[in-house]
Amino acid sequence: MPRNIVHILDIGSKSVKALAAERKSDTGIHILGAAAVPAEGVRRGMVSNPDLLAKKIRMAVSEVERFSGIPFKEAYLTFGTPALGASKVRARVAVAQASGEVGTYDVERVMAQARPSSRDLQNREILDTFGLNYSVDSEMIMRDPLGMKGENLEAEVLFVTSLLKPLREMVSVVEEVGVAINDVIPAPLASARAILTPRRPAASKTTCSRPLASSSRDSARPELWRLILERRRLISRLWKKIFLFRLRYFLLAAPILRTISRLDFR
Repeated sequence: MPRNIVHILDIGSKSVKALAAERKSDTGIHILGAAAVPAEGVRRGMVSNPDLLAKKIRMAVSEVERFSGIPFKEAYLTFGTPALGASKVRARVAVAQASGEVGTYDVERVMAQARPSSRDLQNREILDTFGLNYSVDSEMIMRDPLGMKGENLEAEVLFVTSLLKPLREMVSVVEEVGVAINDVIPAPLASARAILTPRRPAASKTTCSRPLASSSRDSARPELWRLILERRRLISRLWKKIFLFRLRYFLLAAPILRTISRLDFR
């Protein structure tokens, strides 16, 4: 039975990281080898010196091959750069089936309809696509419209894009080392999938309106601030309850204490 080997190459401004892992049905993911070397030839996620960057990639790849014993010939590439961006587009199509039931074909059509034109993508390339929400005859459906009935299907779609020149330069350097690229995953998306729980990515995608950050730490920052604000609200509510309890106690106990103080127990 062939082994399910996955190679990952993460190119950042501070370090170049390579990883080899094996997917196992019984135990999950097993790390076979990993390496990280200081980055050179890349600045703010964009190639500044191809030769230096290629040298560092070779070092990381060779280290992983030495640990895993498996040739590093293809990989998933992830990197962050200011050239990354995101845009939301709404599209609408008529439901194809005579019964009015929404099928997979309708979802594919509305996603294709939402795709930006070649003029809008003149200097950009789409890296990933997300269907944020759907509506059938103006009735909002957050995730899955399949099986719903109606005349029209509308979708709000998020497109993650990158400028062509920085993307092609990065891909060219990796391929020069002898590593074929299976797919390019923006670093903010990679870190979000690793950090967020299954419940949180949907909320994160629906609120994404600004350009994607150039660092994986930036994608986790909104989640961190949300947790901090929730903790502050919790502390604020706790102090409010304590204050109200003390106020209630004072209002109830004060008349009783005044009455007792006036009594003469002699």
